[in-house]
Amino acid sequence: AGPIGLSVIEFARLRGLAAAVMDINEKRLAYCRDTLKIAHCLNGAGDPPAQLRALYKGELPTVVMDCTGNPQSMMNAFHYLAPGGKLIFVGLFSGEVTFDDPSFHRNEMTLMSSRNSTGDDFRRVLRLMESGVIDVDRWITHRIPYTGVASELPAWIQSGVEFRKAIVEW
Repeated sequence: AGPIGLSVIEFARLRGLAAAVMDINEKRLAYCRDTLKIAHCLNGAGDPPAQLRALYKGELPTVVMDCTGNPQSMMNAFHYLAPGGKLIFVGLFSGEVTFDDPSFHRNEMTLMSSRNSTGDDFRRVLRLMESGVIDVDRWITHRIPYTGVASELPAWIQSGVEFRKAIVEW
């Protein structure tokens, strides 16, 4: 439920889809529940497959989008998907993702990634933001002038405050 995940949630909603959100950060989950009014917010520190099966009447979801860029989360995501489902990596990291190939084939999964956007994509997102259809202002937890980054950012990180999105103003 970080900035990339919040974006994915918004676009899923625009398509009329009901998103379930999973995170290990309870503050992020509370934000999704309380502010975004997402009905299903799951703590990934528990047993995610069991939680998903409980939510989906014994089944696993047919589409899972991992927005973390965290290698452990991305590798675990293979276990959260129904047979024949699609796993989409939106977040990325510099490293390798490994998975059990026989299980991947047995479940006939599709693995996809999302990284590139076209000029039309950017124009559409800007229109949606400018019209208020997508309100990113509510994601912003911190603003700082560029002259304060070196002095303020380390203090924010050490204080343990919740970040969703910090904006550096130039």
